[in-house]
Amino acid sequence: MIINLVVVLFLLQVQLAFCYFDVHRWKYIGYQNVWHEGNSHKVQDVKQFTNDPDRSVEFCANFCTLDSTCDAFYLSQSEEGNCHVVDEDSSAIPRTYGHEWRTGKMYYVKESVASNFSDVLPLPDLFEIPCDGDNFTLEASQCDQFPKQNVTYYSCPFSSSRYEDTILEIPDSKCPGEDRLLLCELHGRNIETNVAGNTRTIFEPTFIKTAHNGQGLTVHGLQWLTIQFRQAPKKLSRLIIRTVDHHVERMKFAKLTIHSGQEQDTIDIDIGAQPLGSTCAVLVNFDYTNTWTALNADKLVIHDTQWYGFDQRGFKLDIFVKPPTLLSNMTLSDGCSCTCPTEVMPFQDPNSLAAPLTLDDFPETCRCSCPARELRAFVTDPDRAREFCANYCTLDTSCDAFYLMDKPNGNCHLVDEDSTPNIQRTLGHEWRTGKMYYVKQVVQPNVEEIPTPDTLSGPCDTDNFTLDANACSSFPKQGLTFYSCSFSLSTYEDTVSRVSDAQCPGENRLLLCELFGRDVVSNVEGDRREIFQPLFAKTHHNVKGLMVPGFQYMIMQFHDAPRKISRVIIRTIDYEVERLKKISLVVHAEIQRATIPIDLDNQPLNNVCAVLIQLDYTDTPIAKKADKLELTGASWHGYDTQGFKLDVFTMKPDMIITSTSETSTSTSTQSSTSTTTITTTRTTTNIVTTTLTPTTTAADSTTTCTCNCACGDDTTQPMGTPLVCPTMANGK
Repeated sequence: MIINLVVVLFLLQVQLAFCYFDVHRWKYIGYQNVWHEGNSHKVQDVKQFTNDPDRSVEFCANFCTLDSTCDAFYLSQSEEGNCHVVDEDSSAIPRTYGHEWRTGKMYYVKESVASNFSDVLPLPDLFEIPCDGDNFTLEASQCDQFPKQNVTYYSCPFSSSRYEDTILEIPDSKCPGEDRLLLCELHGRNIETNVAGNTRTIFEPTFIKTAHNGQGLTVHGLQWLTIQFRQAPKKLSRLIIRTVDHHVERMKFAKLTIHSGQEQDTIDIDIGAQPLGSTCAVLVNFDYTNTWTALNADKLVIHDTQWYGFDQRGFKLDIFVKPPTLLSNMTLSDGCSCTCPTEVMPFQDPNSLAAPLTLDDFPETCRCSCPARELRAFVTDPDRAREFCANYCTLDTSCDAFYLMDKPNGNCHLVDEDSTPNIQRTLGHEWRTGKMYYVKQVVQPNVEEIPTPDTLSGPCDTDNFTLDANACSSFPKQGLTFYSCSFSLSTYEDTVSRVSDAQCPGENRLLLCELFGRDVVSNVEGDRREIFQPLFAKTHHNVKGLMVPGFQYMIMQFHDAPRKISRVIIRTIDYEVERLKKISLVVHAEIQRATIPIDLDNQPLNNVCAVLIQLDYTDTPIAKKADKLELTGASWHGYDTQGFKLDVFTMKPDMIITSTSETSTSTSTQSSTSTTTITTTRTTTNIVTTTLTPTTTAADSTTTCTCNCACGDDTTQPMGTPLVCPTMANGK
């Protein structure tokens, strides 16, 4: 009986635990009537890897493959182990032919099939080679000292920098529970890339620890590489990119895209935008990136790379993974469902009398979706209802179609056809019922370039937290209030402890997606939606703010103008960005403008980190009916990356009514030679405009004026009281 078993040979040359692989193709022929009774066989114990007999054969074959003196092997339990590797050339004892086949023992003979690299079969993933022998692990206390943030940049002295210098900034050893990946531990023991050639040899130094190999990747024209995990999925724990200018160009920018099934998340590594001029290492701590795909990742792609020069490019890479995250799913009483890591899944005792769980009970690490959503109460027009429901479907990437039907949980029903493969559309449905089923189709490859119609107001702001009235009444009743922070430790979180970024009753705190066109007008180039989104996000949701070079101005146009601007908070720190010195706030109301200069330096407080502008206490009445808000004239404490955070609070505009009723005439004598007749327009409610138009008759020097007066909502005029124009200066 002959059994063919194909294995791949790796001839090892060990230098500092770094393996150079010469790949050949071998096969093993198993004989039942052949044996070898030698006493000098090498013995390995493969039971430590598996108890499966078939897998034991594979592992023993692997040991024979790695041993150039091995000619055959067999399995038999002994004190030393169960895998016996036979060197027939050095043994004086030949094979025993005619061995009793009824015993079921097999003797596997090694035979060469090919040595041409192009003829080599890829090594199966299940045929595991124990290529990683590095078991050194950091202490838990050392790992606790790593920054608890998404991306951390480290600096090195580039006059003498090597990869060894980066180890002094952050070690390349794993933490408890982590596995540091080598190239041989990836799918196919290789990566995919745009670089041509023997990629195993080219990229292997990239993944090896610096103590074992001080060289990294060295190639021309690297643009991207795909790292596919073996036995996926894996939980991405940490990633370190080490980049130096010793014999290679230093990395300036790259994108990390994590894939998990059909989902993906992208993280920008922007070394060039850092205030550290000699950044040599970047730590990505995935536990703080809020990337769902990192919990169960299939592969990692490094792409869109940019470099500081045009010569050879290179870096070193440390990828630390853990076992995949166990996920649990829960369906709520309202039909919504949430998927969470099991350890954070909220639990409720079925016998508890407490209120049922809602979406607010689930942390940000969960993903929740709802099959149907109720539209705003004021949408009663069928055409408008269809538009709003279409907008919900547009904003939900899992939505394939929608229909309108009044049900207890809402009237806009979104359909994810891909998630219910066993349920298909009902074709031929009775058209006489008048029911419509709207199917979403892509009309342009890049849908991001299609502006969302302003009539479709997206529910992009789900933060409903509101301060109580007592907290809001404690704000200083003045136009500008400056707050100070300790800048040796200051972050945007510190500024929130000085003045809250939550809205007051009746206010709406604006996000970028709530502005006209869901964008701002600015001198800053690039994808402004992506650049300015952190500026408007609450610090609790995004600790970053605006980070750009050369900021000059930005204009925010309100979506449902006019709006009353109640408060504005500007937060400025010197952590990763330059701090503001001066800036001007410009309020627009149609053709009118009012400017509020803000001088953060010329204050009795040192280290001003926030300024609260209460428009009700400034001389800007047009803020009650504003359509735009502009920030301009910014000056900074330095010349590096500039940035700040912004809280803009608006309200519904004050009610302004125009009405005209009666006309009265009064006469005022200014001198013996001049008589002025003033005609006033009387109103029983409020009067809007403030125009004064004089006309003069030369013959009797009589001036007739038509006056309109502007009054706020709280201004009253007793009935029967003459309404006169303001006193005219110098008798004119």
